[in-house]
Amino acid sequence: MARPFWPIVNTAIFTIVVPGTVAILVPRWLLAGFAMPPNGLQSWVGGIVFCVGAAIYFRCAWEFAVHGLGTPAPIAPTKYLVTTALNRYVRNPMYIGVALAIFGQAIIFRSSHIAFTEH
Repeated sequence: MARPFWPIVNTAIFTIVVPGTVAILVPRWLLAGFAMPPNGLQSWVGGIVFCVGAAIYFRCAWEFAVHGLGTPAPIAPTKYLVTTALNRYVRNPMYIGVALAIFGQAIIFRSSHIAFTEH
């Protein structure tokens, strides 16, 4: 089996650039900066939703790099079809993960702009 070193590196770079922009920078831009979230139960629930979404994304990105020997980026696709982990049940679980991360931030910051703005 081929070594997944470069696919892991390329997936990490892709993750920082694409989902990092959509799930971190755009919500911060909509909030006008890196504000401190309010305290309370709602922030904890939002944090859990965010973490579940991030975990889904990272698990799928790992599967793409290690088992598919590629990245989620269309310019560096996987060499093998990934049918393990969450990809066995859902066609695009990474979309679900990123959407949950964005929705979790909307809950944390009590912002409908984050939840309902087209990214």
